[in-house]
Formats: sequence, C-alpha cells, structure tokens
Amino acid sequence: MLDLNSYFIYRIDGKWNNKYHQVTGILYHHDYNSEFTRPIIPHEQTNPTRVKALENLSLSNYPPSFWITDSNDFPLGMINQWFDQADNKFVIPTNDGMLHTISKLEKCYQSNWIKKALEKLPSFLIADGHHRYEVIRRNHTHASLPVFLISASQASFEFNEIYCQLRSKSDIDNVVNNTVKSWLTPCRLDDADFHIYFNEKQWGYKHKETYKENINDFTLIYEKLQKVSEVSSIKTSPEASKGFKDCLLIKVIHSDVSDVIGQALLGRKMPIKSTCFRHKPDEKILHHITSAYSHNLVSEGASL
Repeated sequence: MLDLNSYFIYRIDGKWNNKYHQVTGILYHHDYNSEFTRPIIPHEQTNPTRVKALENLSLSNYPPSFWITDSNDFPLGMINQWFDQADNKFVIPTNDGMLHTISKLEKCYQSNWIKKALEKLPSFLIADGHHRYEVIRRNHTHASLPVFLISASQASFEFNEIYCQLRSKSDIDNVVNNTVKSWLTPCRLDDADFHIYFNEKQWGYKHKETYKENINDFTLIYEKLQKVSEVSSIKTSPEASKGFKDCLLIKVIHSDVSDVIGQALLGRKMPIKSTCFRHKPDEKILHHITSAYSHNLVSEGASL
C-alpha cells in the first residue's frame, strides 16, 4: 500500500487521439478528517448500489481517485522542475498507449513544501472517483483516500455521449423537434453545438442567439430529454448497453472544464458518468509503487 506520509510526482504523457498531451500531478493519500481539509466537490451523482458494493471492499483495493483544482496555488512549476531533475524515476507498465512515470519526493523539505502547498488550495473537484469518495464521506473510520491531483489547466475533458431509448412507434422527427424546440436551431454539422444521430440520420443544431441559461450544455440537453414523452430511458455512453438499438444519440460538441467546476461549486450535480476526464491514473499504480520501493528497484529510467 502507498506510504501514507509520502508524496509522488506522477507524469502521464503521450499521444491521445493524435494529439500530444501531458499531465503532471501529485499522487498522495488525502486525509479526509484533517483539520486542513478543504471542500471536496463532486460534480456527478452516484449510484447507491455501486456505493454499497464499494463499502464491502477494503480501502487498500481502491485505485487512486482523480481530482483537479483550478487554483493558481497548485505548484505545477515546482513539481515539473523536481520531476525533470529527479534521478529516481521509474516507468509504469500500462496498456493505454501513454507513458506513466513516477518519482518519489524523498527529501523532507520537498514533502513539507508540497504539504503546505496543498493546504493553500481552496477546494478540490472530483474528476473521477465519485463513488469511492461517497464511501469515505459516509464512513469516517476510513480517514484517507489515495488521490492523483492535477491543475485544471492540464485536464483533457469532454462530455460523454447520451443514448436515448425510444418508446415503440415513436416518430423520430417529432422526438428531435420536441427536444430542440425554442432553444436550438438547425445548422451545418461543422457549426453545431450538438450532433444528433438516429440510425443513418444525423442533424446539427446550435444555440439560438437569444437563448441564455446558466447551465452547461450537457446538463441542459439531458434535462430537456427527460421531458420528451417519447424517450423511455437515458444513458450515457459508459453506462449504455451494447445491445442498445434504434437509439437517439446526442453528442455535445463543446466542452470547457470551467463549466463543470462552476456548476459543481453551486452544488449542482450532473448525471452519472456525464464526463470523461483524462488522463486518469493507472488502476494498478499503487501496486507498482509498492513493488518498486519494497524491492529497491528504483533507478533512473527503470521500468517495471
């Protein structure tokens, strides 16, 4: 298990969807009951059944949660400098096509500096790990949670697709019209804020210039769909069954992490699995770290 008093710099970099992406963050155990703990803000709802199942697992089996902060006090420049100068880096074997590299902060002044920097952050947004956090929140006997924390400026983010199962004999044109009426207008796909698909058909829609609402696009169209009588069920892409057929599929084109943070700070939670933040820590990262340090295998460029 990860040393509760240790801090690690964790860098993930490589090409994702043909674009180079890099995140450098801090991997550590967050003390939920610490007097210095700042607000931990969820942005998605949770499934009570999933939470109950996790309550039966040992905390040591939890992979790190993925958190972000939009505070300028996050010490990105310093951890990048320390990482680049470190001679104790090792590479984690993964299958996501990205390079995962770890460096332990071994000097006392580094750990103390990071601890103080974390205490300055006003809040943390949960990017991934809502159900794990809910277990911690409900059960204070588990006092800490493994966390990978990065700055919001590094986060690669998009909304997941929405799948709508329609009632039998629904007219697809009526469904689309009932979803977009009064707030969207048809347009070319290249100009669209939303892409809508049904079998071989596709539509592009954008906001009407006169339509303003203080809510992100994903939540907005999700709530509109909930009021469409022809829609029998709504799932996001990670939750949708592969057997879904004849579904209305909606993709929100524009995504900005500030929209999610802003809504979360107001206490508004999005539906389960609404968002996809990258790049998440490898699920076996704690096992790899334990193995590396227990066998004294860490050396510059070492791989596991």
